[in-house]
Amino acid sequence: MEMRSLEMHHKKRKVFWILGVVVVLLVIVRVALPSYLQRYVNQTLASAEGYSGQVGDIDLAIWRGAYVINDVEINKASGDVYAPFFSAEEIDLSILMPALFRGHLVGEILLQHPTLNIVITEDPEKADEETVPESFEQTGEPASWQQILTELFPLRFDLVELRQGEIHYRKPDSDPRIDLYLTNLDAELVNFTNSRELSESMVATLTATADVMRNGSLDFTLEMDPYKEPPYFDFKGKLLNLEMTSIDDFIRVHTPIDLEAGSLDLVVELAARAGRLTGYIKPLLRNVEVFDWDEDVEEQGDNVLRIAWEGVVGGITELFENQPRDQVATRIPVDGDLSGPQPELFTSIINILRNAFVNAFEADLDGDVQPPEPRSGSDPQPEGETETGQ
Repeated sequence: MEMRSLEMHHKKRKVFWILGVVVVLLVIVRVALPSYLQRYVNQTLASAEGYSGQVGDIDLAIWRGAYVINDVEINKASGDVYAPFFSAEEIDLSILMPALFRGHLVGEILLQHPTLNIVITEDPEKADEETVPESFEQTGEPASWQQILTELFPLRFDLVELRQGEIHYRKPDSDPRIDLYLTNLDAELVNFTNSRELSESMVATLTATADVMRNGSLDFTLEMDPYKEPPYFDFKGKLLNLEMTSIDDFIRVHTPIDLEAGSLDLVVELAARAGRLTGYIKPLLRNVEVFDWDEDVEEQGDNVLRIAWEGVVGGITELFENQPRDQVATRIPVDGDLSGPQPELFTSIINILRNAFVNAFEADLDGDVQPPEPRSGSDPQPEGETETGQ
């Protein structure tokens, strides 16, 4: 009896020792793992072609299969950095629990206060080392960000959320310099795994809202097949109440027009099929003022030709306005090629849209106007003759 009690006592002590060792090891792993993950994440970001990155602390949430990366910043690995390519206060990578309960192991990603800076330098002749180096340009190419994301979290992401984000389109070599931006960007991308097992369709859907230049409001929906090549997507977006003066720098760079007042509504529909991007941009201008004597002449001191041009444009705008509503509307067709290399897809889309919008303001003859057909029963008049034959 005493022997059995002694053996039981030894077994309990052994179990306690084993449990104690396991607990100590778990504590050590828990303490050491964030530092290891931090080094791993930094090394992974450093592997991005043409870019390098660094992160701050990493927090673990083992109970939900997650880790949180704090203070993320990604910059170009070479050249001058005009602005960080990407930064985020927090990136939360975790297992998507609702899908796990249905037997599917996929991930979700939440980005808090992310900021993306697209920097374009189109004119190398304007780029010099004292003002705007050509090396400022950054578009995210040619790095494979999808591969890097896979290395950071091995599961496929089915849900991606952005909260309070910003996107900037910058052109530092222009005069004046361009900075078009979205703020308060909230977005949700669902069914990114493109699986019928997790959704009723093979379509991934992105919905988003944002402020444009801190005064206009934007909302859009993008339905796409993220793994199909060439690109396959449908985009519908609407911008309301954008003050034209907030994008005056962009308009002045691309057109000989200096807007003094007015607002813009913009409707965009795009579709990508078989390597082509088609659709339209429909701007609606309200209460537009192009020429203002006090500002253009007395304050800015514009030259005579610019003053004359703005006066003409202002008069034409007034002529074609819907007078009761004081608004001007048009429809700009979009048609472009997306069959180039995939890393250049984003830049190609931006260039197609920008060219379509800018070309709509350029003065040129289309050459597609045909004379009307003569009325039935009548012959066309010979050149130089009147109806009386005189």
